[in-house]
Amino acid sequence: MLRLLICCYFLTCSFLSAQTWTLKDCVEYALKSNIDVKKNNIEQHIKQKDVEINKRERLPNVAASNTSTFSFGQQQDIFGTNRRNDNLNASTSISSEFILYNHKLIDKNVKKSIYETDVSFYKGETFKQQLSIKIIEHYLSVLLNKEIEKVNYNNMLYAQDIFKKVEKSQKVGVSSKKDLKEAEAEFIKENFNYTKAKLEKKKSIQALTQTLQIDYSDNFEVVPIDDDINIQLIDFEEIIRKVKEDNPSINQSKLNINIEVLNKEIIKTRQYPKLSFNAGVGSFYFNSFVNQSMNRNFLKQNLDNFTQQLAFNLTIPIYSKGIIKNQIEQADMNRLYAQESYKLQTLTIEQELRNIFLNIELFYETYLASKKLVETSQVTHDYGVISFDAGVSTIYDLNILRNNLKQAEAELIKAKYSYSFNLELLNIYLGKQ
Repeated sequence: MLRLLICCYFLTCSFLSAQTWTLKDCVEYALKSNIDVKKNNIEQHIKQKDVEINKRERLPNVAASNTSTFSFGQQQDIFGTNRRNDNLNASTSISSEFILYNHKLIDKNVKKSIYETDVSFYKGETFKQQLSIKIIEHYLSVLLNKEIEKVNYNNMLYAQDIFKKVEKSQKVGVSSKKDLKEAEAEFIKENFNYTKAKLEKKKSIQALTQTLQIDYSDNFEVVPIDDDINIQLIDFEEIIRKVKEDNPSINQSKLNINIEVLNKEIIKTRQYPKLSFNAGVGSFYFNSFVNQSMNRNFLKQNLDNFTQQLAFNLTIPIYSKGIIKNQIEQADMNRLYAQESYKLQTLTIEQELRNIFLNIELFYETYLASKKLVETSQVTHDYGVISFDAGVSTIYDLNILRNNLKQAEAELIKAKYSYSFNLELLNIYLGKQ
């Protein structure tokens, strides 16, 4: 049975690693299966139990107790005579206590536990948001490195082709040994770049699979994103306003202020009297093992000794050594700290959004410029190839043109994925992912 379970586990991991993933698949899987997400869900259930526990503090508690004491030995009476005093002494009682007044301490504890439950929820939502961002970042990194690998592979093949051409022309005396070494060096460099690109792709896939918490596989595939990049009209101020209202980390910071306010109110309840009501019934039984004539029927004794008790307990605080005063001041400082944290969190989110807006515009313009640059560099390079084949230009001239084209292609790829990442980042903040 154990072997079967192990086999099923590894087959499941292999299946997950081998399937083709879309960006949506990755995000949904992570939000559903991530261990930290599951832990936070459990934490929320724990916090909900705290709410239930605090609500039940309003109910009276009821307890039953029984004390049975067996005594063996002897005692000396007032006349100096030693006598055996072996006996059984048993008492039974049922009591209940109900809080009549504690300056609404129970209500405040209930409210605080509700706030803490909400904080736990927003904490989980914040983590999910951060996890989604990491997934998107790694996913786009895989696509970026796949494109870079493809470009470097083509560059390697191109450099190999040029090297073979120069090698042939050098044999017939058209090209010099210097040209041959230059072509060979370029081929070696491009081959190294291709090898490095393959490793970078594997590294990015590993980062994505680790974030997904699945096993790495060379068969792991991702679906490319849409290459059609269009700038979107964005109402910056409206988005900032909406995000400030809905962002989980901001809401969490806001709730922390409410919790600190309640903490102060809870501490202040210690300055007020506490009144509780107690009620109880009980009886006791005595049985002498020495003088049986003293013993009476168990039931009759308990009925005769049956007692009822009603009591009001009033506790009035008089002197707390200044502890409560200092705790109240401490609560005020904690509230101020929470307020500043809220301001900082709000400012941080706003700054991040403005950076995203700027990056979207920047990388869109960079993408358009790089696209034109690639087109013109390609044309220039094609003319350079014709000139090189005709013997008009040298290998050095061709390498310069080729490097210009490679640089333009690299800028185009980076701009495309940087734009896509910032756009997805904005969607995350807007809750669209």
